[in-house]
Amino acid sequence: MAVTVNVKVVYNGADKKLKKLQDLDFRKPLKQSGIYMEKSIGTRFRQARWKPLSPATLEWHPHRIGGKPLNDTGRLKQSVTSRAIKRVSKNKLQYGTNLVYAPLHNFGGKTKFGYVPPRPFLYFDSKDEKVIKRIFEDYVKELTE
Repeated sequence: MAVTVNVKVVYNGADKKLKKLQDLDFRKPLKQSGIYMEKSIGTRFRQARWKPLSPATLEWHPHRIGGKPLNDTGRLKQSVTSRAIKRVSKNKLQYGTNLVYAPLHNFGGKTKFGYVPPRPFLYFDSKDEKVIKRIFEDYVKELTE
């Protein structure tokens, strides 16, 4: 004996909202996220909570005595904000810097002068994640209302 079960799904309009999201263009929230991250990274440079310059560095570059790591010329910070790799497509944002020495400072490493400690500046912390999540939630909410 066969048993047949019929199920009726009632979408109450959710199906139309979901269909609208299917081919969503995320450029707007991605651009907003990029702008937010520029500010967040700028704050990291202003606060300069990195390991101080070593005595060897200060001996090699005495003009840097009293300076903040990664802030003396401003070139690295400017490369992240004004010359950043900011290509936005429908669902992708590329963000970074085009300076050859940036990875050395961000991740640390050896040079002919010695070891450079990591001084991370290109990352997302928990506050960044919350703000960016909110940007996307607001965007999706805007589209579905």
